[in-house]
Amino acid sequence: MQRTNTAHSVTPDEQRARAGSSLESLIVEAERANRAGDMTLVAERCRRIAGFALEIENKPLAAESFYACILANLKLGRYEAAREACRASRGDLGEYLDLVYFELLIEAASGKIENVPVLAEKFMALQAGNQDHPSMNKTSGAAGQVLLMWGQALEQLRSPASAMEIYGKYLEIYPQDNAIRDRLTEMGASEKITR
Repeated sequence: MQRTNTAHSVTPDEQRARAGSSLESLIVEAERANRAGDMTLVAERCRRIAGFALEIENKPLAAESFYACILANLKLGRYEAAREACRASRGDLGEYLDLVYFELLIEAASGKIENVPVLAEKFMALQAGNQDHPSMNKTSGAAGQVLLMWGQALEQLRSPASAMEIYGKYLEIYPQDNAIRDRLTEMGASEKITR
């Protein structure tokens, strides 16, 4: 007896509906895991959400999902997993501000201070340029933090003159920061630092 295939082919609309349903389920699971503090599950679900978002060509959602995946891995101290998520994000979405910011945080947190100045400079250049997707540039207000990390990295790399220059740029943004003014004085800044 010959068997007939009773399964019908899935239409594109049915595929989108299924993907949307799966995506919604993953988002709900990620939100629950985040509320419960389960960063391992958040990282895994957000990585899968990014994959679905890319399939439906939703770059802002993909960027947001990579952002959450990277942040969860960073919180867990899983630096290599965070780096892998950065590589995947760059491969799928190209270079964008939030990605460089997280790479900077990963390198600083993992003790790879020698990479911080290059990433900080890249962040500042991207921030100054035009950005097409606001959802991919949530860290645009982080210039002060980036400058501080950059200056601290330069100090650790024994480049005090460069560190003082970067701290000076920081003070242009936050002139009221007396701790950095004091640090510059300790470092022997030759110019008078007014309060």
